[in-house]
Amino acid sequence: MSAEVARCPVCALVAVRDGGVEQSCGECGWLLWGGIVAGVPDADDEADFAAALDEACWRRDQLAVEHVAFADDRVGPTDRDRLDGLIRGRVRGEAERDAVVREAGEQRAAAGRPVPWVVLGEAVARLVRGELAAVGLVELDVAGVRTVRLDTDDEGLVLVGEADVRAWPHVVAGLPGGAEAGFVLAGGVGTNPASGFDPDTVHHALDELPGWLWAPGVRVVTLRRVAGWRLVDRVARTAVARADGGTDVSLVGSAEDVPAVAARLARRAPSRDAYHLAVVAAGPSGSVESAGVELFPAGTVAGADVRRVLRIHPPPYPVSELLLPVVREDGTPVITHAVPVPAASGVEVTFELAAPGRPRLVDVPPVDVAWSFPAVCGGGHLDLVCVVELGGPAERVAARLARTRRLVETVEQAHPVPGALRIGLVGYADHDPAWRAFDGPEPIVTHLHPLGPAGEASVALATWGSDGGWEDPRVAAVEDALHAVAEADLGWRAHARRVAVVTAWRPPHAAPADTDDSLPRCPAGHEWPQAVAALAKQEVAVLTLLEPLARTDAATGTHATVTWQSITAARAPAEGADLGEAPLRLLHEHGLVLGVGEGYPPLATVSPR
Repeated sequence: MSAEVARCPVCALVAVRDGGVEQSCGECGWLLWGGIVAGVPDADDEADFAAALDEACWRRDQLAVEHVAFADDRVGPTDRDRLDGLIRGRVRGEAERDAVVREAGEQRAAAGRPVPWVVLGEAVARLVRGELAAVGLVELDVAGVRTVRLDTDDEGLVLVGEADVRAWPHVVAGLPGGAEAGFVLAGGVGTNPASGFDPDTVHHALDELPGWLWAPGVRVVTLRRVAGWRLVDRVARTAVARADGGTDVSLVGSAEDVPAVAARLARRAPSRDAYHLAVVAAGPSGSVESAGVELFPAGTVAGADVRRVLRIHPPPYPVSELLLPVVREDGTPVITHAVPVPAASGVEVTFELAAPGRPRLVDVPPVDVAWSFPAVCGGGHLDLVCVVELGGPAERVAARLARTRRLVETVEQAHPVPGALRIGLVGYADHDPAWRAFDGPEPIVTHLHPLGPAGEASVALATWGSDGGWEDPRVAAVEDALHAVAEADLGWRAHARRVAVVTAWRPPHAAPADTDDSLPRCPAGHEWPQAVAALAKQEVAVLTLLEPLARTDAATGTHATVTWQSITAARAPAEGADLGEAPLRLLHEHGLVLGVGEGYPPLATVSPR
């Protein structure tokens, strides 16, 4: 049998017909070849065929115009007139046009049923479980194609990538401009048959999309926001066929943002990991051995009501507090809480999995000393810069330096990996109103010790003392010190958690934007808001150890409160003449201390309930 290439007279697509075998166009269903028919067609047969062909061509183009006019609000009266002029076939009456309008509405209604988000939810769940390398969202609308990649991090939390947006003319080569592009995408052929597209056009269009969509292990979900647009439908179907386990979803009538829906579904996806509380099992004779209590099994769906209650018993030997480390099934630590030693009857604690990958202890009892190892801390690497105010009475400066040395020593002793810890120092004095500008820059930052071993920082601190100088009891040169932390070459490491602890008495000078003129501005022109912004950009967390400030007036007190809260990003300052264990507690409360080292209290013994 011979094979011939024929162009469908209705949709103008290229099709293959085999002689002697009945063939119809796979796109529109028009019969291309009906085999051998006995007899010779007479004039009536030819007239009937011509009429049927005219009707089929008119209906296809009219449907395309109706779909475009409905879906694309950019199509105005002038555009509609131009599209109507493209419709093939004789002009029909109102009744026939109304029938096509109803047909177009029925097609949209059939495609616009409630969105089956279960399809996307199933793909997100498989991604969270590690069964997929990625999920690709391919969203098709009147303007073009929007592609978004969903990945997961090490904890199985879904990451939504940036959208890749491409207009249809950049995806489908040869599209006409303006409203005619929509007409062709909706399946219209028009008076110019050359506007029909070869089936290979769709494959070429898919080649213009990001290549990662077609990689193994990527689940592609195509989402169509238009119904009845034949070429768009073919792009979606072909993408599904090409993808590794692709699927197709209709979004007609839905205004929801698809990446936002995916993120919402991810929060309800079953967790990839199981979480356990690392404990010890105590025998009747007082012997202990390592054990674990499952808190949340793999596959748990997180939520505010997902909780696990345990009763903690005191150990058979005296300790000051107990550690409650939460670990994954493979033993990888997630976070550790410390609780006071419970009474003889024990105490109940509640763990919660409110969000995927985020188990936590609810209502943590207050403790003064505790360390945690949150995943964000970069494997224990910590760069800590201590910023010390050296102005003011000599005895207050001495106490401030002693407090800073105690902070350095405490962090060094408790850090589990001393080699991963580095400490730097910045000391600052007061501005001197008698300083002469022509002598050069005023040396406000009088001491600067780059990040290095903690022992070297302790030795350097021992040589510091009060810089004396002129004093204003209301403000100090904090802004100069913060600029030095942001701009000086202190040796911050890219992979380390970065922290600056300011040990101070007085807040910075007023910024130019402050409306209160009762407080002085920085004589050197530095502004603390600029320094805060620069530190935030460098991901330096700022904490404070403050001494009580004599509030000589309301303006001084308000200024101190506002500036310190802004500098520390609303982290509560540790304030008081006798700070006790405040340095270590302050770091712990903000997740800035890391790991578990030698000399730590024992783990708890528990009984599940």
